[in-house]
Amino acid sequence: MNFLFLSHRYPKDKKNSCLEKDFIKKLSEKGHKVYVITTTERRMNEETHIYKDDNVEVLYVKTGNRTKKYNLIEKIITILTTPYLIKIAFNKYFKNIKIDYVVTYTPFMSSLSLIRFFKKKLNCKIVLFLWDIMPQTAKDMGIIKNEFIFKYMKNNEKKMYLNIDKVICNCTEAENYVLSNKYKTRENIIFIRNPEYISKFSLSQNERKRLREKYGYTEKDIVFIFGGNMGMLQKLENILELAKIIKKESSDIKFILIGDGKDKNILEEKVKNENIDNVQILNVIPRYEYENTIGAFDCGLISLNEKNTVPNFPTKVTAYLKLGLPIFASLDSSAAKGVGRYIDENNIGIWGKAGNIKDLKEKFDLFMEKYSNNFFEKDKLKNLYEKDFDIEKAYEIFIEGIEK
Repeated sequence: MNFLFLSHRYPKDKKNSCLEKDFIKKLSEKGHKVYVITTTERRMNEETHIYKDDNVEVLYVKTGNRTKKYNLIEKIITILTTPYLIKIAFNKYFKNIKIDYVVTYTPFMSSLSLIRFFKKKLNCKIVLFLWDIMPQTAKDMGIIKNEFIFKYMKNNEKKMYLNIDKVICNCTEAENYVLSNKYKTRENIIFIRNPEYISKFSLSQNERKRLREKYGYTEKDIVFIFGGNMGMLQKLENILELAKIIKKESSDIKFILIGDGKDKNILEEKVKNENIDNVQILNVIPRYEYENTIGAFDCGLISLNEKNTVPNFPTKVTAYLKLGLPIFASLDSSAAKGVGRYIDENNIGIWGKAGNIKDLKEKFDLFMEKYSNNFFEKDKLKNLYEKDFDIEKAYEIFIEGIEK
């Protein structure tokens, strides 16, 4: 079969990957012909071009800037113009390709305009990976305040699902969202966690010690690590408030936040101005370096904004379980039914109520009690990772699901 993926990222570095790239490579390995359309922002100083990654043909479309320390007006213009630029690039570079399925992801690459364009142009089926739910998340975060604009975007969301043939959900709450809105029936939903190539990761004691010393930690320290976007949806201020309380009680518990995002500068200022010296904030690092780094530490962190009302199953779960790190999570009420339930049912950590610092502290104390008694077995966590996130199983489910 021939696939066209619309992905907002596709790292060129052979050592660097992401969940989207892993899945694309798996399809290619299985003998399918795969094309990819992704974007390259103006700040990357690249023109629109094709890049061949083994048998995968990747079209990088030059757009405006929308990430890093962006200008809000430029981001809005970029989001509005990207579908148009993708259509132009497709007609120039890929106009003669034959495609059976277009696969796209929420939120950025699942534009109604693009979906309609490719469905008509290629006479193909559309498959959607439902990760972030828009526009409800934008409304929850206060980005969309105008009710007319929200209703317009909500109507577009409904039209988008009408043009989609299969929806891939990574948690039961996402399935319930699709069903409760009557966007799709159950037979048009495929359940797949966030899959990746399963790797038996291990870190030598010497390397672990070296990495801990590099970032200023001793073997005595218990280090909680967060890796990912630092924006409104994550609301890492909750973690900083928790860290301030813990600092008064223990000098051995530390927090390290790795990543980038709109709120990163705000978090750095808060750490500096309020002298939260048990928290360290670092820049984003490539995925292969990130795995080595978090493997040197002890526990994983998840943080979500308490205002969020739609399902969320963070990809961080995969990274933490791969390395056998138990998880402490600050979750909104909707995520509590998804990733929170997954944490509880599998005994891989503890979660508390985001925005409720008293509850977070009580749950953190419970987490530390269990952690101190070796309740979270590293091998058990790694086995769960292999069971639930294996890309080979995901591939089989995917093919079976789209062919029904």
